[in-house]
Amino acid sequence: MRLKVGFLVAMGGIMVASGPVAFANNYARGSSRAVVAAASKPNCQTLLDNNSFQCHIKSSFGADFNDCFQFFSPGVSSSQFDVVVVGLTPEHLGCACDAKGSLKDPKFYASKSFDCLGNSFGAYSFKGKVAGGSKLKIKKGLVTNSFGDTYVYECTLSPAPCGASPSGAFLDGPLQF
Repeated sequence: MRLKVGFLVAMGGIMVASGPVAFANNYARGSSRAVVAAASKPNCQTLLDNNSFQCHIKSSFGADFNDCFQFFSPGVSSSQFDVVVVGLTPEHLGCACDAKGSLKDPKFYASKSFDCLGNSFGAYSFKGKVAGGSKLKIKKGLVTNSFGDTYVYECTLSPAPCGASPSGAFLDGPLQF
């Protein structure tokens, strides 16, 4: 898609356009790009699919703790899948599998690595890589937040759900949100 852009001049607080002016948000869903379906090989979404994981987490400020991550597929926040981090918030963080390939030949949603984003108590980014066949794990987990804190984590598949519902409300356990 080629856009013709004219000159835009500010005069006394008023914007005056000379010729056709077009603005496009190429990061917005529904732009001129087509969404490519995931390959038939397992990706992070098919492996995380509605599973719970017990996670061991260490922070840059010295905290060492455990938490439970509950994945939901399809997602509520994301068109792909979500995670609820029990110890953080009942908010669904929107997730997607990373792309593989190159700029010339990208393979969207094909990776076993994932990224999840949310805005609870500041912005949080969760990254990880799903590994293991019958014994699923999340390895090389990294969390960063808008306060400058970082965390590393590893997770193992949990035999029981974390206690989160698809709405994000926690229905069992000592904490009620």
